[in-house]
Amino acid sequence: LSIRRQRQMCIRDSIEAPYLNLNKEDIIESHRDLPLELTLTCMAPNRSMHCGLCNKCEERKGAFAQSGVIDKTRYADMKEQV
Repeated sequence: LSIRRQRQMCIRDSIEAPYLNLNKEDIIESHRDLPLELTLTCMAPNRSMHCGLCNKCEERKGAFAQSGVIDKTRYADMKEQV
């Protein structure tokens, strides 16, 4: 493609990032009715479960606590599951 055509395409197309200015707590709060326990954010999953120990699991636990939404996520490091 010519440079002119590439510029035209860039002007016409845009990238949207609706969650860019939201933190994890805001996203959890605004999506509390979805089955968030089915999402996987863990860096070291154990049998398809969150490990509960990596920094991403810690961020997740903290975000649920800050949002006031019950965390139904199954963590491999927990003996009792919610």
